[in-house]
Amino acid sequence: MIIISSKTPKLKDIIKRHLQKVAYIRKEIPNPLADFGIEFKFPTKKDFTMVIAKPKDKGEIQLTHTIKFGEEHLKRYNTLKSLEQNQLLYDLSQLVHSKECNFTILKFDNNERIIGIANKFILSGKPIEINKLFKFINKAFCVSALVLNHIKFRLSANGYTPESSSNLSPSYFT
Repeated sequence: MIIISSKTPKLKDIIKRHLQKVAYIRKEIPNPLADFGIEFKFPTKKDFTMVIAKPKDKGEIQLTHTIKFGEEHLKRYNTLKSLEQNQLLYDLSQLVHSKECNFTILKFDNNERIIGIANKFILSGKPIEINKLFKFINKAFCVSALVLNHIKFRLSANGYTPESSSNLSPSYFT
C-alpha cells in the first residue's frame, strides 16, 4: 500500500507509473505554475485525452478533460431553439455536478462548442492511500464518458425533444 500527501517526493513518478498501466501518456506539460502536468489518453475508440496537474504551493491535484462537439452534433445543436440549447447545457452541468465534478463552458460559438470537466483531489497534510487518487482518476473518466453519451443521445438522429431531458436524470447513469 502506497501512502501519499502533499509533500510526497516523486509524486509525479508515482502517478506516471499508474497512468502507464491504464493509459497512454501523450506528453508532459511544462508549466512554471505547476510541479508537474501530464497529458494522457485512455484506450478508447474516441480521442479521450485528459490532463492531470499539481499546481505549485497547493495541496491538490487537478484533473481536466475537454469535450468538443462533433460536426454532426454541432449541426443538430445549432438547429435547436435557444431555450433548448440552454436546457441541454443545463442538463449537462447538472449531470456533472451530481457526480461531484465541475463543469465549464470553455468555448462557444456557432463553429465550435467545447465544454470542460474539471475536478480537484485535495492532498491534505495527512497521509492518503494512493488508491483513492486512482479512483478519483477513474471517476473523472466515467463522468466524461457520461457527458459524451448524454450529448450523443440528446443530439441523436432522432432529434432533440424536451421530454428526453427528463428521461436522462443523473440516476439513469448510475
